Amino acid sequence: MLARPVDVSAIALAGWAHAEVAALAPFGSGNGLVARGLERLVLVARGVDPTSVTVPEAGHLALSDGYRAALASYSSDPVDGGVAWLLHVCDALAAGASISPLLDSNNA
Repeated sequence: MLARPVDVSAIALAGWAHAEVAALAPFGSGNGLVARGLERLVLVARGVDPTSVTVPEAGHLALSDGYRAALASYSSDPVDGGVAWLLHVCDALAAGASISPLLDSNNA
């Protein structure tokens, strides 16, 4: 069966995919790495960052305390914790975009 297109924000979908893989932890190790990679792939595929020049992983790292707290909140309650998680994702994407290698700091 073919999947139907999802009518949801690309950023929300990327964040949800990231959180689901991290929360379910389907692999023996590397779940966080796979989750962050999946988030990046969704952002690329859905046209948010088609050339993959932002660094959302660095945004999550820069906000690591918030990352762990928001992901734990999502893992324990995906409905209510999902709001905190998606707010964190937006902050992390902004932080990652601010350190893009293509950002010309002289024109900022």
